Amino acid sequence: MSPNDQITQVTDPEENDQGPTKPTIGDFQRSQGVTRMEAVYREAKSDRKTLWFIGVSVLVCAWAYSLDSSTTSYYSVDASSYFKQHSSVLSTLSIATSVISAVSKPFIAKISDITSRPYTYIWVLLFYVLGYIIVATCRTIAGYVVGEVFVAIGSSGLDLTNDIIVADLTPLEWRGFASSMLSTPFIINTWFAGKIVDAIDSKGQWRWGYGMFAIIMPVALGPAVATLIYLDRKAKQNGIVNIASSNAARRAAGHLGERDGHDAPRGTVSVRAAEPSERWTQSVRHILDEIDAFGLVLLGFGWSLLLLPFSLKTYADGGWRNQSLIAMMVVGGILLIAYVIYEMKWARVPSAPRRLVFNKTFTMAIIIDSFYMLAGSVRGLYWDSYVYVAKPWSYQNWVYYGNTLTLALCIAGPFVGLLQRWTHRYKAIQIAGLVIKIIGMGIMLDGDMATANTGAMVMAMILVGFGGSMSVVGSRVASQASVPHQDVALAISLLALWSKIGRAIGSAIVAVIWADQMPKQLRKYLPSNATEADVKKLFGSPTSIRKLYSFEDPMRVGAVQAYRHALYYCLVTALGLAFIPLIASLFQHNYFLGKSQNAVTNVGNDGLPLSETCRSELHPPKNKKEAFLRFWAVYDHVPVTKENLDWAELVTLDLSQYDQPGGKEELVKQLDHAVRHVGFFYVKNFNISQEEIDYQFALGREFYALPLEEKLKYHSASDLEKGEYNGYRPAGHRALGNGVKDNVQVYNIPKFDGYHQRQQPPVLGDHLEEIEAFSRKCHTEVVEKLLRLFAILLELPDENQLVRDHQYDVKGEDHLRYMHYAARGGEENKKVGIAALQILNSEGQWKWVRPQDGTITVNTCDALTALTGGLIKSSVHRVHVPPADQAHVDRLGVLYFARPNNHVVLDPIQNSPLLNRLGLTQNVFTELGQHLTTEEWVKVRQTQQQRRTKDAKISEDGKYTYRSKDLEIIPGLHATVYN
Repeated sequence: MSPNDQITQVTDPEENDQGPTKPTIGDFQRSQGVTRMEAVYREAKSDRKTLWFIGVSVLVCAWAYSLDSSTTSYYSVDASSYFKQHSSVLSTLSIATSVISAVSKPFIAKISDITSRPYTYIWVLLFYVLGYIIVATCRTIAGYVVGEVFVAIGSSGLDLTNDIIVADLTPLEWRGFASSMLSTPFIINTWFAGKIVDAIDSKGQWRWGYGMFAIIMPVALGPAVATLIYLDRKAKQNGIVNIASSNAARRAAGHLGERDGHDAPRGTVSVRAAEPSERWTQSVRHILDEIDAFGLVLLGFGWSLLLLPFSLKTYADGGWRNQSLIAMMVVGGILLIAYVIYEMKWARVPSAPRRLVFNKTFTMAIIIDSFYMLAGSVRGLYWDSYVYVAKPWSYQNWVYYGNTLTLALCIAGPFVGLLQRWTHRYKAIQIAGLVIKIIGMGIMLDGDMATANTGAMVMAMILVGFGGSMSVVGSRVASQASVPHQDVALAISLLALWSKIGRAIGSAIVAVIWADQMPKQLRKYLPSNATEADVKKLFGSPTSIRKLYSFEDPMRVGAVQAYRHALYYCLVTALGLAFIPLIASLFQHNYFLGKSQNAVTNVGNDGLPLSETCRSELHPPKNKKEAFLRFWAVYDHVPVTKENLDWAELVTLDLSQYDQPGGKEELVKQLDHAVRHVGFFYVKNFNISQEEIDYQFALGREFYALPLEEKLKYHSASDLEKGEYNGYRPAGHRALGNGVKDNVQVYNIPKFDGYHQRQQPPVLGDHLEEIEAFSRKCHTEVVEKLLRLFAILLELPDENQLVRDHQYDVKGEDHLRYMHYAARGGEENKKVGIAALQILNSEGQWKWVRPQDGTITVNTCDALTALTGGLIKSSVHRVHVPPADQAHVDRLGVLYFARPNNHVVLDPIQNSPLLNRLGLTQNVFTELGQHLTTEEWVKVRQTQQQRRTKDAKISEDGKYTYRSKDLEIIPGLHATVYN
């Protein structure tokens, strides 16, 4: 069973003389930015080249962003040293820009929702360009800080909008890969960044290093903005989306005033120009409400006032006793409390709505990323300065090393995304990544100080980068999967907000540690002739250490030792904090990553519903083992052949009709023809998800991947000859003829009725709960419903009569089978072809059975034929030479065999009015004087089927010849072989 897209009829706007239709209620509940991007996707998906062009355009923007990130951070050392305030400025500026860029993200996300994504690009670009112009021309530290704040807003907005567009245009299964591709430009820029920084820094032109991005970014961003605006307008012209309704008109529908948690979500109103009935002041007020301006201002000022004192403490009179610092922290704490109360009670459109706050997966993603960034900031803020002083490297090599972590992150990212695509999971990958990151951080320590070993320093960055990539991509995908499309921009921004706040808190913590430890360590390890002025100078400017003292100079040696011992306290703190994300990752939901835009609504990126059979969730995991192991439960099914074959026309029973009035009777009419003439039919809407089915295919795949000697532990040739079929049967057990043996492996698991106890291989034994749940579900959701339909067909007085003879918990021969067909070589296919299913219809013609999306193929067998005196046909089917485009493919089948309970006698049913009218009161058993129970019949039938056929022959015209003894089931009854 595989997902199939739902076909949606779209009216040609040229044939509709009434113009575009008015927005539906659903339109009111979705923001304009979301509906516009869904329309862009619908407009672009008909031409894949357009989608590729959008992707490349966004990637170009990401390239410029990465070049910025790879170079400008190094200029901050020169810039802060230029103003002679390195130690104070770095931590203070890091806190300020982190908080401001963090708080700006929900603003920007809201703007992208109430306007559109491309216009958001333009808005944040203005901040970005203005910021770098200010930084490049400033003459005071205040001007430098102001410019960096503008840059922080602009660059975080560009990064956020890139992520939002990727989420808008990619399904979950490709989300991790696509979003990681935005970081791949760092791989290239890492090598050029060192040369650029070296060239600019060697000439003291750090201002130009900043200013050039005021030119580069607008040029790089142009194609993406132009393409999105073009598609947006084209979608409007073609009537795919209607954006004529104003914000005021939509508010008139009454949706904006709905409180969070009621029928319609807050914060989902599209914005256009005000209608005449609404004054511009009202429009502005409503816009401010929608972006939660007041709440976010409280949040921004609260965190800023709470965290900035940590970096200002060293330079304030009296340190922590300074009244200004105390006032800042108190006011900051009060503002944060006020923010929480305001969001709970008065915010019309909360920046942290309840539906996200109480979303466990989303909350865990925030905890993981915020503490990840917190620990990273504590670990890394002064690490680059240490390397700058401790190693006699050129600027270029220093930059290369500084980008090692980034390089590892960016190289690993796409591979993590592909691993998510293959497994359709993220949780276990993220857990493994967090463990790797912790190991990397541990390598940075050398006893009670930071390591100075070059190999350890490089390996630490690689491990932290690779592990960090596995975690970051996991959190990104998990958070987006856990919310509907309407909330994806907000979810991305909130994750980024709290990550940035985590970084800011980390900067505050490390500022305190550094300000406390570094002066002490300098006094301890600098030569005895060093003055307090030397300590203050070296504490404030690492460039002074490098420029004034040679590598062997005692002053520099002492400074390096001071750095190593001061960093020890930073690294140990960071290492302890790194365990918090690892613990939080254990509590995330492990969503399936399929073709939908998110994991909570069954819609695609175009906003249209997907087929009901698309991969849905499993039941909540029953235990930790199931939750942990689910990440790999995926199976890639064999694609349908493209050849034009002679397909069988089979009936499809829609079990969604089963409980509807008159539904059973309608299904019986369809079933009647299928079971009388073919014995094959499909069923759909059977309440077993694609994910549950894929889980079983994945188990089968893992079992057949075991070495043969391991599988043979669960095989007994003597048991097979006695009619025992549970366990493993290897390929080659039976000879098909002309030296060719069968290529079919079988593993049977009996139903869980308490009467069959067998040792299972660990790869299956560890999943018996899932296997039993699937086995029982096949029985209750499919078999029992079909048995009731058969009872109605046979006109039995009680529609549960056949169900009582097929009870799951009564001893019987039901079993689940994993069947593996190995592809044959061309020469073997000439001798005998095995792999593709055909059936023999009532006209004696062999027809191919077409795989149908969202269906299970059902065939009726001997027991029902016996019970109905031959009315219900036992299907005749074979596996045949597969189509040429599938001949090379191994195949895996998951089959459920349902039989009457062991005690049931397989005589024709006596109380069926239909059978009595048709005179079907005998069957092949009773005609031989036999009254076999199900248990007896299965034993003799399996004994015949599993009997070795050493003397089988295949003639030149493809007909099989067996000994009569090989085909005998019971005296007088032989199996028939169809050629």
